[in-house]
Amino acid sequence: MLDVDGHDLAALDAAFSGWRIDRGQLISPEGWQFTPGAIRAGVYNELRARTLEADLRAFAREPARPRLLDALAALDDLTDRTERVRRALSAIVTA
Repeated sequence: MLDVDGHDLAALDAAFSGWRIDRGQLISPEGWQFTPGAIRAGVYNELRARTLEADLRAFAREPARPRLLDALAALDDLTDRTERVRRALSAIVTA
């Protein structure tokens, strides 16, 4: 078994440069900490965000809702970031 606790995960894959596992948590280069439960919950949160985004898009189509378009842009950005994290975490799980 490879001991990665406290070490940079770039040894596993260059895409994880700066990521590390420390005391059972995955730590991003920015210092974000993810427990295994938080990683699993990411799938649920992504589906929830997509549902909320669809609801907001429907609501934004109604007249006089210009601020919602800004909110939708923020949700798009969040969805993109969530997808990048999901792919990164998926690569760790399948490695």
